[in-house]
Amino acid sequence: MKGKPDVELRAEWETVGGALDAFLEEHAGADADAANDKGKVAAVLTRCIALMDAATTADKAARATRTALDRQVFDRYATLTDAEIRMLAVDDKWLAGIRDAIDGAVRR
Repeated sequence: MKGKPDVELRAEWETVGGALDAFLEEHAGADADAANDKGKVAAVLTRCIALMDAATTADKAARATRTALDRQVFDRYATLTDAEIRMLAVDDKWLAGIRDAIDGAVRR
């Protein structure tokens, strides 16, 4: 898998989304004089569109990365041996759950 990890892409999406929200909040209460200034309105709309495009691009990249990772996981599941399945299902999940339950009971 190439590109940024899903976590980085989600963080980028959240950053862009936050910038867009702050930008919209800042410009939502523009006074009547500013609304009549066509140049300022055009600049605000241009910036808003750029932020929306950046958010969309980041979201699409994160989704594509997640989809590729899911595909790799599903492909790997098809090739697991019986021993690997036992290790995942019993050792990593079942026994870990029992250990956690015992530890919780002992702490109480």
